[in-house]
Amino acid sequence: LLFLLSSTSSAIVPYKSLRQLVEEAAYIVRGKVVETSSYWNESHTRIYTTVKVRVESYLKGSGGDLIEFRVPGGTVNDTTLWVSDAPQWREGEEVILFLNLHYYYPVVGWFQGKYKVVEGTAVNEIDPSRSMQLKELIRRVREISKERGR
Repeated sequence: LLFLLSSTSSAIVPYKSLRQLVEEAAYIVRGKVVETSSYWNESHTRIYTTVKVRVESYLKGSGGDLIEFRVPGGTVNDTTLWVSDAPQWREGEEVILFLNLHYYYPVVGWFQGKYKVVEGTAVNEIDPSRSMQLKELIRRVREISKERGR
């Protein structure tokens, strides 16, 4: 079965430049997805997924070596709740994440704030035009953060 969230699945996420992602993110981390766990809410009307990321380094902000957050969507048994504009999460993938844990969707800009690291390239799976060499992404993030004094 495939369910769609009426409130968020049809949402069109506004474009955010890399500068906007950096400015809105409380944390920018490079890490590895170590666990995903999907579950129904109490009223059995929505599926959420808890994502745990082992942090290799903070490009902005600081904190512990594990970040955990909840996102709408996921699969429980034979039921999948797909949310448009939301990235998929796979255990074992290396990622760069732009996070603001106070947002409903904690990845800033939804799909725009998640890059999968593949052979030295930061790949945005939903919008490949945002992809770039990992070193270039890190350089630009640090440059923007420095300009902002953060």
